[in-house]
Amino acid sequence: MISVEAPPTADKAVIEHDFQTQYNAELKRLEASYQEKLQLKDEQIAIYREQNTNMADIVKMLANRPITVPVNVEANAVAENQTDKSVQQTFQGPVYGVAGTVQGDQIVNAQTQQSLSEAAAEIQTLLQQLATTNPTSTTIEQMQVAMKAVEQIESDATLKEKVIAAARGGMLEGLRANPIGAIVAGAIEGWLEA
Repeated sequence: MISVEAPPTADKAVIEHDFQTQYNAELKRLEASYQEKLQLKDEQIAIYREQNTNMADIVKMLANRPITVPVNVEANAVAENQTDKSVQQTFQGPVYGVAGTVQGDQIVNAQTQQSLSEAAAEIQTLLQQLATTNPTSTTIEQMQVAMKAVEQIESDATLKEKVIAAARGGMLEGLRANPIGAIVAGAIEGWLEA
């Protein structure tokens, strides 16, 4: 309640009416300002939701990209003709989708020599480095850090093969303990399916 002193000759009803009119006008102005701010917040939330959906689509797209790593493979074919003379032929050239060398009749994957747990630890280290140098307080920021990790893994063919081998060996379950790791693990699983 507001009280105002006025001279005894003043028309108190007019003064009260003026104050009430000014009060209502200011109240409407404040209400409009708050409504405008609420509208802006709603628009920001809609933008964040759209970005979140876009990031999820990007993660799915990256996870479904095929692995094409050129590796030179050399194989020897030996055939015997009818006169018991051996003929040897060597074939060389790039083979896509295989990382390793041919020994005898088997393809030996170079990453099988690496410890699967080392590959998982390498991913954890990468995620920790990215999390310390990038903000991760919102879901979108966490997705952006995960995207950077996936991009770095994809850009290093050797690391990518290690990661895939670790995933096949069941060594990536520890990644699912945090949201960033879960996104990266999802991308790696997509590589397994490709």
